[in-house]
Amino acid sequence: PGRSQRDCDGTNRRAVVRRFLPQDPGTIARMTEYPRLLHTVLDTMEVRALAEFYRQLLGLRYRAGDQPPTDDTRREVLNRLAAIVSDDRMRELMRLSQNNSTAISDLNVGAEMAERIAGVTRLLAGGKSDVETQMRAQLAIGALLMSSLTLPHLDVSDQERATAALTIATELITGAG
Repeated sequence: PGRSQRDCDGTNRRAVVRRFLPQDPGTIARMTEYPRLLHTVLDTMEVRALAEFYRQLLGLRYRAGDQPPTDDTRREVLNRLAAIVSDDRMRELMRLSQNNSTAISDLNVGAEMAERIAGVTRLLAGGKSDVETQMRAQLAIGALLMSSLTLPHLDVSDQERATAALTIATELITGAG
């Protein structure tokens, strides 16, 4: 009992511990606050699901603005996109892009538009990466964009077409219907 323990390299463990511990009692008392979780790295394909698991496990709360999108948030995004698409100037722009799709796809504008649509798709999908959720999000956006195009076999007003497209898009995203 009176002898000190020695590691395999012959060093005295108690001497090593004393050497690295602070001598001030106040500092030692503050060390009881540690270790603290400062950063977390998650390596997964389902990032949102794993983060949600650990958030619930550790009893953590979201910071303002970091919450996953709710059905209300998705509906609001669809409503805003529908308002943009149903604007008369946007309808004309969509018709122009429909008639000149080959030329526009080669321009930077086409790439920017594709990236923006991908961003809205990610938002509507709520961080889920399964094929069905991604397709629902893309189809919802497609329904709204198609509502601005004139479909010759569909004899309805622009407003009726826009309302139907928003209803379909909302059903695709929320699963209602």
